[in-house]
Amino acid sequence: MLHFGEPPKWSAGVRIAQIDISPEELDRGTTDPTLSIHGDITSVIPQLKLHLANDYHLSSPWSNTLSASATKNLAIARAGASTPTNPLTYHRTFALIKSALESLSPGGADNLVYILEGANTMDISRSILTVSQPRQRLDAGTYATMGVGLGYAIAAEMAYNHTHEATPSPSSPPIRKRIISIEGDSALGFSLPEIETMSRYRLPIIIFVINNGGVYHGISDNTPSWGANWWNGDKQGKRRDVLLTSTALGFETGHDVVAGGLGGRGWKVVDEKGLVRVVQEAWEHRDGPSVVNVIVASGVGGKLEFGWLGEGKGGEKELGGGGSKL
Repeated sequence: MLHFGEPPKWSAGVRIAQIDISPEELDRGTTDPTLSIHGDITSVIPQLKLHLANDYHLSSPWSNTLSASATKNLAIARAGASTPTNPLTYHRTFALIKSALESLSPGGADNLVYILEGANTMDISRSILTVSQPRQRLDAGTYATMGVGLGYAIAAEMAYNHTHEATPSPSSPPIRKRIISIEGDSALGFSLPEIETMSRYRLPIIIFVINNGGVYHGISDNTPSWGANWWNGDKQGKRRDVLLTSTALGFETGHDVVAGGLGGRGWKVVDEKGLVRVVQEAWEHRDGPSVVNVIVASGVGGKLEFGWLGEGKGGEKELGGGGSKL
């Protein structure tokens, strides 16, 4: 679906078209309903190009601004992805996961399907976990509905690897796609019991939990001793509930331990070397789901604001998607 919402004030004259294979999705957003097109985007776009060949200008102010914004955000993402960090950060974590998985996948990046869920997780990973095929990445979408991640992962596993289309004939070896679900620790909480479903049906889905101990950001000072000295209680042994913010989640919650209780395998990762090693171990585990609990910087002190929602100089919303300002 091509649906970017209401254009900024400076883009007067730009009209947004919505293309969707599901007719019930048309006219749900802020786009002009008279421009709605019902059809598969891979068929519609070539047809549109024929009709717009004489009118479409790649160098329009609108497309130039989009291109400049994308270039800027990709540069930021690549800089963060290439810089070793301790503790791990979102950008660096995604880069290491991408590199390790593509080296293990027989078909490289083309045989990996990403499921992304969680605000920071979706926003930042899109600049690093790039895809080249339709339906190779699924996430919470336009309306950011949390709780769909693990259900999407199960559906993708069944669609890609357990249908007639996935195994066209006995003489043709199946091309197995590995389903990779990357979850924020808050987002995972909405559907975590689905790990048991994966275990029951022995679905080899790999789940990475990007654990910053919070909603958008946590409150840890990023030192290992913080949990024992601060979170667990004061000198009288009482939990300091009065000091918790609305964004706080449990400190380094043991999602890896929960995975074991639900029939899967789990690992906890706190550094780059451990992450690369565990990705390979999870890849080799084929008898059920793998859950990799990746402890990343909490982002303490950051604002609950995303770059693509920031106010521009003229009052309009800036374009982008380079990640939250943590």
